[in-house]
Amino acid sequence: MALTNKFIEQAKQKLTKRKKELENEITRLSNQDPYQDKKPDYIDADPIDDVAEDLAHEDATLKSDVLEKELEQIIKALKRIEEGTYGLDENTGKPIDIKRLEANPSATTAI
Repeated sequence: MALTNKFIEQAKQKLTKRKKELENEITRLSNQDPYQDKKPDYIDADPIDDVAEDLAHEDATLKSDVLEKELEQIIKALKRIEEGTYGLDENTGKPIDIKRLEANPSATTAI
């Protein structure tokens, strides 16, 4: 079943909204990363503070990595909308089930 223009437009709106949310969250995480304004180590001599900063940095980095991967998928899907290939499996060219696209508008494969 071919996707309707209405379905594609709704998917584009969802993807664009989610893209903005992800960009905002990635920025927020980056701003909260204690390594962003890291003082020289000799100023902060408390090892517990250093460990807390390391853990907070690792947490922010891991969360950002996951969000950036989702953002990449959304950008790919938006590009596919613009190219007219949205809803087709990027590997096989076969249509992606509409239920899969409803559940995950950034899906680029049928499975």
